[in-house]
Amino acid sequence: MTETLPDIKHMRGEIKDFLTAKEALVAATMAIKVVDEETDVQVSKFLSSALVPLRKQIEAKRQQYSTSLRRLATEWDKEFNPALQAIDGLIGYLKQARLDYNQIKQEETRLLQAELDRKAEEDRKAAEARGELSQIPEDVAALAPAVQTTIKTANGSTSIAKHPYLDIYDEAKLPRQYLIPDKGKIWEDVKAGIEVPGAKLAYREQVSVRAK
Repeated sequence: MTETLPDIKHMRGEIKDFLTAKEALVAATMAIKVVDEETDVQVSKFLSSALVPLRKQIEAKRQQYSTSLRRLATEWDKEFNPALQAIDGLIGYLKQARLDYNQIKQEETRLLQAELDRKAEEDRKAAEARGELSQIPEDVAALAPAVQTTIKTANGSTSIAKHPYLDIYDEAKLPRQYLIPDKGKIWEDVKAGIEVPGAKLAYREQVSVRAK
């Protein structure tokens, strides 16, 4: 690993200095009122000479620390991910083994219950044919043993249960309100002069500042 952890104490000291610098500008900023051309020029000068340069300094320092931390996090991920992926593979293997076995037992139970139902129906009809009152109800209770889905051990438990998930099996059938517009693609097309129904190139006024 080549990156080193930034000096948090030093970083907090720099942040404190930036906040102090900001506080020194609060009163001057709030005192400015744009009432004529002179004060309008004063605002422009103050923005480009004080506020925007300070913001650039803060943003540059933030990017410096953030980039360093992101690179460090990326290196940490590279170190840990192989072990995590290997463990996830083992966990997934055993989970699938449980699911496969459970499905087999569920099918065995279904077939056994179907056989019990068939025999019960035969016995009921045979009793009726002999003119006897059948003691077997038309709806036979589930007699096949239930499949164990939860296993508890000294270290914890595993369980199998149905969980809901979203299955978009045909996007073409989705109502319009569920379709997310690709604003980036629309923006590029509209700028290029392509007519996009429901979208247009609009303008709003905003102040931009360039500091030397």
